[in-house]
Amino acid sequence: MQLNYLTLKRQTDYLKSRIIGARILDSFTQAKNEWLLHLHIPGGKQSFLQLSSHPRFPFIIFNESINKQKLSTKVMEQLQDAQISSLTIIPGDRIIRMEFDASDLQLMIQLFSTNSNFLIVENNHIINSFKKGKSLILGEYSIPESTQTDISALSQSQFEEMAKENAEKTVPSFLKKHFYHLNKTVVSELLFRLEISNNITINDLEKDQINQLHSAASDFLKACKQDAPRIYFKDNFPEVFGLARLDHLQDLEARKFDDVNAALRLFNFQNLKYQGLIRKKQNYLKAITQRMQHLGKTLKNLESREDKSERKKYYQKIGELILAQPQAINKGESTAELTDYFHPQMPVIKVNINPKLNAQENAEVFFQKAKNFERKRRQRLNRAKEIRSQLAELSQMEKNLEVVDSSKQLEKIELKLKSENLLQKREAEAKQLRLPYKSFRFKDWEIWVGRSARDNDVLTFKHAHKEDWWLHVQGYSGSHIVIRNPQRREDIPSDILQHAARLAVTNSEARHASYVPVVYTKVKHVRKPRKSPPGTVIPAQTKTIYADPI
Repeated sequence: MQLNYLTLKRQTDYLKSRIIGARILDSFTQAKNEWLLHLHIPGGKQSFLQLSSHPRFPFIIFNESINKQKLSTKVMEQLQDAQISSLTIIPGDRIIRMEFDASDLQLMIQLFSTNSNFLIVENNHIINSFKKGKSLILGEYSIPESTQTDISALSQSQFEEMAKENAEKTVPSFLKKHFYHLNKTVVSELLFRLEISNNITINDLEKDQINQLHSAASDFLKACKQDAPRIYFKDNFPEVFGLARLDHLQDLEARKFDDVNAALRLFNFQNLKYQGLIRKKQNYLKAITQRMQHLGKTLKNLESREDKSERKKYYQKIGELILAQPQAINKGESTAELTDYFHPQMPVIKVNINPKLNAQENAEVFFQKAKNFERKRRQRLNRAKEIRSQLAELSQMEKNLEVVDSSKQLEKIELKLKSENLLQKREAEAKQLRLPYKSFRFKDWEIWVGRSARDNDVLTFKHAHKEDWWLHVQGYSGSHIVIRNPQRREDIPSDILQHAARLAVTNSEARHASYVPVVYTKVKHVRKPRKSPPGTVIPAQTKTIYADPI
């Protein structure tokens, strides 16, 4: 009930004792929906009036100090040097009127839940507006008439008569529609205290219950005018603002405050901070979900591919049969008849061959086809393993994000998401976070692939460790490849080296060739000649491996 009329009435009374007679030294904004008035208080003190037109958490708060930023912007300059003479709240409404000495100007502070605004009015015409100025300036200003009344100003008989006229309405609907102090929080408290269900109608109440409802409302509103304000916390988050004890929230932790201003400051500031946190969390969760869905589809596609291990066995068998029966291969002929020694009945099978190749060469063609099937199968298995690992990491990140309750924790996750290209980065951030390489994992080894010629230099001489392994295609332009070697091993598994060599071929001008030479050595044996073009290096103590592109 931070926007309840009684809350704003008490806040207005609090502000009166502090700002009446103050002169406005400056009027500026430095954040969306925020307006700041720098005041000079009689007696030499300087302070600030902070106003917010936030759609969910509008407020007016007194602060003794504000951290003024260099990029602040002057607004509502008609109030410069004006001296505040009075501050009043429109009875039954959430509009606070500020008036000034020797001036016909009035500041109308409208603190509505979805349409808050601050208007400078002169002779009932708007001359400036904090929001929607183009449509409001020069328009006539009038205070909307309220059809609601103060329940505590009614006698029991008057309240009974109103209740009879609305007999078909539910109790909450009746109270909230006709009485301006009774918002959702207050009505929930009254129903709880009187043990009345939320959907019961006025017609269902006994006369005594109607009288009790009137008395309970009057007593509660009286307490709201004089009790210590309090905030009810849920999981350390300010959930509900109250002006008096709220029994229906007895399961929540309550904290009392000396004045309404202090309570409003904490409640609104924490909520605004939390709203930003929630908004970011939702965006980040959405980005993670989208990536997980994409990876899930890719994994499903990989797992659904037909197992062609039989084709591999077939090609292997044909190669062996050709080697066993070289006399069946005649140069110039595109088919050959082979006896299938692997079948119990040893039938003769007809196979297509390359007429330009001899028996040994044709057999090698079939062996290579068998190897290709096996290589592609391993690639699918490794890719599927890599995707499962990424999905597990994203799932853990999602769990961590769901329990984040501070900006510092969120910043760490944000940085991780941006480095993984899961979030759109501003240009300055992109330059800072962009890595000069793409990272791949193969059998728990990390392999870095340079993105460009300039990135190759940065990768090799700034990111790689001297004990890492370095690879490059021989005789072609291409990416520098680095195999991370945190264990500082003096040798490297052949399958890891082969995979890195294939990455080197794939990311080079030789990507369409086969059996390409790739040199490798330790990073410490690679040097860059002075004034040489980007990416140009001279490796020493190299060895050579041959590889096909992926």
